[in-house]
Amino acid sequence: MFDLLHSGKHSLDINYVNFVSFLKRTFNVDVNIHCMYHCKFFYFIGLIQDGLSAWQWIRSQSPEAPLYIWGHSLGSGVAGGVAKALCDEGSPPSGVILEAPFNNVWEGAIKHPITVPFRFLPYYNETVLDEVKEVFRTDKRLADVYCPILILHDHDDEIISFELGKKLYETAKNSRKPDADPIKFVELNGRHGHKMIYQSEKLPGLLRDFVKTK
Repeated sequence: MFDLLHSGKHSLDINYVNFVSFLKRTFNVDVNIHCMYHCKFFYFIGLIQDGLSAWQWIRSQSPEAPLYIWGHSLGSGVAGGVAKALCDEGSPPSGVILEAPFNNVWEGAIKHPITVPFRFLPYYNETVLDEVKEVFRTDKRLADVYCPILILHDHDDEIISFELGKKLYETAKNSRKPDADPIKFVELNGRHGHKMIYQSEKLPGLLRDFVKTK
């Protein structure tokens, strides 16, 4: 079962049905997916709490099923927070998949296209971006996530820079404990952008191998 933590609501309107169909084809079973929309960008603490509440409900319905967290874009920050909280409790997920993630919200915002019109403003970094500097520190949180982690990022991502996904991987690889389960970074070069990684021909095999690690 997958707990899908996605980004803003627009991201799923077109692609959600295709994504579900992809997972069902990949595993040749009726895959159960719980999906949360994360639209309130600045409601940070509430998003992670929502993710934990969703996890607890899913686990209560399927106490024995393998359960994976899949976070996309902004949802990757939520996924990292939920995964850390679960690992701190001693009840980690079966694995964590981070699709097109940022390493932290501050660096993600600096490079995000939406900030382009505002970068010229005096003290923009100090008055706006510094307010979120310690929010969604996935790069710090993954140090305490000891279940398997799979990170997916495409070079053609126009929203969250590929370099941020790679930076997240390098930081996590060097900060996790030696006995943690494997972390893997998959570099995609195929015009999948920010929202179409599920179309990659490599992905079905990667996911099948990943779920076998647990």
